[in-house]
Amino acid sequence: MSRSQQFEQLVSRIHRLLEVDGCVVTWNDRIPDPDNPDQPRQVDISIKRGDQTVHVECRSHRSPQDVKWIEELIGRRLSLEADQVIAASDSGFTEGAKRKAHRYGILLRDLQMVTHAEVATWGKRTELELCYYRLSRVQFQLDFEGSPPSPDRVANYLIAQPDIVSSVLNGTKYVINGIDNKSFPLCIQTELQPSVPVLVDGARVVAFKVRYEANEIRIRHLVPTVSTYSEPDSNKPAHAVVETSDAMTLEIIKSKEQCFIHIDLSTLPAPRPDEIFAGIVHFENVWNLSPKKMILFGNQELPTKLSTFELVSPPIAPSSMKQDP
Repeated sequence: MSRSQQFEQLVSRIHRLLEVDGCVVTWNDRIPDPDNPDQPRQVDISIKRGDQTVHVECRSHRSPQDVKWIEELIGRRLSLEADQVIAASDSGFTEGAKRKAHRYGILLRDLQMVTHAEVATWGKRTELELCYYRLSRVQFQLDFEGSPPSPDRVANYLIAQPDIVSSVLNGTKYVINGIDNKSFPLCIQTELQPSVPVLVDGARVVAFKVRYEANEIRIRHLVPTVSTYSEPDSNKPAHAVVETSDAMTLEIIKSKEQCFIHIDLSTLPAPRPDEIFAGIVHFENVWNLSPKKMILFGNQELPTKLSTFELVSPPIAPSSMKQDP
């Protein structure tokens, strides 16, 4: 996705937060040309407010936007019969563009990084706390269909297949998450069946049994980059604040009344050895956050690496045990 498209999608998310319930915000909309109904026209973002139509056009360039673009938008507003046009830029506007926009009623919106002092006018910056489980005394037992391979072959298989180990350990974290009123350290002992066939020397694994002790680790992160979406050169408060992080795909949009979060769980900081990400993120200094104002994507089962583990052999079935004479 291009930088321009990323900016358009960000602006569309901002307006979804700012618009009242019942309004429809559409990114990359196609509308019929009033003079040529069979010819669709592209609009970066359309906003339907009852009978009123607002078009938002976006520019993500290195240089401030000039008069020429504003004149194009004046013409598009007349041609497409929009009730209002908003010009959104992440590089500002020239003085001539501001004067022309003011004269012809084109609303301008800047997305600009701000200082920590300016952020203070909105309250505290967002912090997120990630929850991990630190494992110790890890034991694996593999149950097979039929005769099992030798313990050495099983151990070599697990060492050579870190993705299998990671998948099994990530599966066990849901056991911990499901425990109410946790009191750490916890002793976890669980059994998981493979979701796909797993073969070791031709023998099929029917169950992974895992035992370990778990402690909870919480790591706090302050969202570092803050921008405002506001009218240029205005003393009015910003319409929204956007917080982002270069270390992870995270975007938090705040208005004075509510908050929107867009996060890719697969980009969260990876666990250290002997830890698994619990899949739990706590947000502080956000408000009126509802499930419909959250977009979560990516896999929360981050890769897990073990520094050491013990392989436990299954007990010998009674029928196969030697009997004393």
